Amino acid sequence: MAKDIPELQSILKTFYEERDWEKFHDPKSLCMALSTEVAELSEKFQWLTQEQANHIMQTDLRTAEEIRDEMGDVFAYLITLAAKLNIDLIEV
Repeated sequence: MAKDIPELQSILKTFYEERDWEKFHDPKSLCMALSTEVAELSEKFQWLTQEQANHIMQTDLRTAEEIRDEMGDVFAYLITLAAKLNIDLIEV
């Protein structure tokens, strides 16, 4: 498991290179993919009441797993975009 953001960025870079996905990872495409993943995360909460949303991780295990997956996708795209733009997310 990665210990910090630069290490995770390096792990993701290797993952993408092994699959020849780097050619799709220009800043514009990464930003669009990030936006899509945020929308997919938002969809999990779209029709919930505030009370339901507050307890979703305990009450709906399938949706909880989907939320974790979407958050992982959001984070991966965000830190990959930051690496492409040479932005230190901790600093900003």
